[in-house]
Amino acid sequence: MKKLIYLFAFAVIFLNSCIENDDILWEKSMVEFDAATYNANSTVAGVTKDYPLLSRRPQYGRSVLTSATTSFAADTVITRTWGATNGVFRLRVNLVGAHRSEAQTISYVVVADETTAIAGTHYGTLSGKVTIPAYSSFGLVEIPILNPGAPAAGAPTSVRLVLELRGNEVLTPSPKYDRIGININQ
Repeated sequence: MKKLIYLFAFAVIFLNSCIENDDILWEKSMVEFDAATYNANSTVAGVTKDYPLLSRRPQYGRSVLTSATTSFAADTVITRTWGATNGVFRLRVNLVGAHRSEAQTISYVVVADETTAIAGTHYGTLSGKVTIPAYSSFGLVEIPILNPGAPAAGAPTSVRLVLELRGNEVLTPSPKYDRIGININQ
């Protein structure tokens, strides 16, 4: 028995090795749409898109809820009457990486070939820029939702607005989470 204990002690001491692990440090910084990281990409007319299409206002840091849970109420549906009841629609843009000592202004664009909403009819003027304040982790894109009135018979019952982050000279957009769509129900 003593030999077995000595053999085990020998094995533990001499057959154990230390592996020096290098610390992995993320040095690159990017920006992303918060809701794009929590919601799956959408399929529109049988075509899978590279962005999620939101029909409800997402809460920050979680996926959209279409029905109530024991902890949360269902998220609000995005409709043409949004502005009258909720004000400006906001999408959070996250900074992925170290905080910056200066405010960062990130540009974004409307993706024309994916958007069916009409500027000035379904949504108001967009600035094309979002600012992430110094020493902060996020900024907000503000989208004024307009009410063009009830759609005519045979007109689409919803329109789509798709945005894409472009970044700036310091921050690049995340390749997987740089686009987001919102579906405005009419």
